[in-house]
Amino acid sequence: MGELRCYRRLARAALRADLEQPRLFWSSVACSAVASSLELVGIVLLLRTAGQIGGWNIYEVIVLACLTYCSLSCHGAVAIRIYDDHFRQLVFSGEFAQALTRPLRPLTWVCGSDPEFRVVGRFMVSLGVLVWATSSAGVRWGPVQLGLVVLSIGCTILVLLSISLMGASLALRTGQGITFTEAIVGSGISIATYPAQIFDVALRMLTIYVLPLGLTVYVPTLWLLGKDGPAFVPRELLALVPVLTAAFLVVALMAWGKGVRHYLENGGE
Repeated sequence: MGELRCYRRLARAALRADLEQPRLFWSSVACSAVASSLELVGIVLLLRTAGQIGGWNIYEVIVLACLTYCSLSCHGAVAIRIYDDHFRQLVFSGEFAQALTRPLRPLTWVCGSDPEFRVVGRFMVSLGVLVWATSSAGVRWGPVQLGLVVLSIGCTILVLLSISLMGASLALRTGQGITFTEAIVGSGISIATYPAQIFDVALRMLTIYVLPLGLTVYVPTLWLLGKDGPAFVPRELLALVPVLTAAFLVVALMAWGKGVRHYLENGGE
């Protein structure tokens, strides 16, 4: 609870600093919302041309995309500073070394010192379109449907955070600005945005059981829309969503801990 309290205080301080320049802050929020809108419009235009993708209509694919973008927005707000290039700058500038002398865990300071609140625009647009798309797809909202959405977004955020932690761990070990995080997150988000039916079996297995972005987005959506999954991606995998997410996060935290220890043992080089 102490670390969580420290994170909230850091986040509130960062928000107050952002609001010191309200025009810049709200214009950034608006730009984030416009960018998300354009991405969704691109998907709509593609689907209007193709009709359906993998047996999914336009509204059903938009549900997938919005769940993905909501998760990506929250991940950006919480973990922007452990994203590859941002974390590289922290290490090279010496800020990360200073974090190791503070009376709280380095990860708490890194995530809480400068959260990206401007992505709230992207989140609100994605959430609003999600409500519209689910209603258009015939989803009747209730506690179960709300729980599926929360489960999907929450677990996807944790998977994205885990990928960022693994990338940051490699940066602490190598001292280089590798593109691990950007490549994995970018490709994973692109795959999670579309139905698993359009990908071959090997790619489905990779994104479900190894890099579980497909699991956390696609499987809850199957239940939300009342659809059946393709080969190797049955609806019954829903019970594995929190289990595999927790396992993935544990591996990432272990990698992060080893990266920090390696950094300390080598004098921050």
